[in-house]
Amino acid sequence: MLRYSKEIYELFSKKVDGIIVANISIASMLKTKNYKNIVISNLFGTYTSQAVEFLLTQFNPIKVILPRDISIENIKTIVSSFPDTNFECFLYGDNCRFSESFCFSEHGYDSVGFGSLCSYTQNEKILVKTATPTYKQIVKNSKLNDYEKKELLKKQLIDIDTLLDDIELYNFEFDSVKISETLTILSMYDITMFHKNKKTYIRTINILKNLDLEKANEIVEKLKINTYKEENKYKIFHNLNKSAIHQTIDFFQQYKNITSYKIPSRGRDFYKYLEQNEDEPYNYKQSQYQL
Repeated sequence: MLRYSKEIYELFSKKVDGIIVANISIASMLKTKNYKNIVISNLFGTYTSQAVEFLLTQFNPIKVILPRDISIENIKTIVSSFPDTNFECFLYGDNCRFSESFCFSEHGYDSVGFGSLCSYTQNEKILVKTATPTYKQIVKNSKLNDYEKKELLKKQLIDIDTLLDDIELYNFEFDSVKISETLTILSMYDITMFHKNKKTYIRTINILKNLDLEKANEIVEKLKINTYKEENKYKIFHNLNKSAIHQTIDFFQQYKNITSYKIPSRGRDFYKYLEQNEDEPYNYKQSQYQL
């Protein structure tokens, strides 16, 4: 890839306004050639001000393209922190559950029909077992023999509701050891994971508060501090509707250093909300729009 990129550089560096770079090795190569028009791709995964500062210090790019799944709040923080840096943003998010910068699958154009994973991943997927979150505790547990450890390590990562099912069962069977083990696994989940579903959030509190165990009380207290919020700003940002799209453009226009925006390849039919003629077909050759 690096050798191929060097050939591209030699062919086009003097014929284009800039080169979009998605790899730190290629950016470093361009830096050694004293190239001045580096554009940082959204594939760099620039989610924080610290990341932008690093890239500006190392490569002095003419523009930074922020990830398509970044929140409005994070965009505001970043572009406000670097008023002299040009940024490009996506008008709305994409349907993939992963950030592009952390995805190693080629995206398919028909992936919306497959839910939250791209068609390539759906068609080529291989199921693999994942380690139980408590594997370190299991390996280091001197009270277990090798056979017991192997049996415990066969367990797969399971969701919160399944863990709550287990706790209810173990509580009915008065199995305090298994309750304790399950609570340990449950405590390793990020608190925000409990907020993804209101029913799960309420159910967790109702089950754990009746256990009268220290670990259960700790989880309940964390849940109460970070209470469930009905509003999901991340989801709202990804809504494909006229109101959300215009609100996002209005937000972009507040900052002079957000100089352009992109529309993800999937969902481009919604571009019509930006135009007066909503029946006009989308021009797929045009993917970048000046503000």
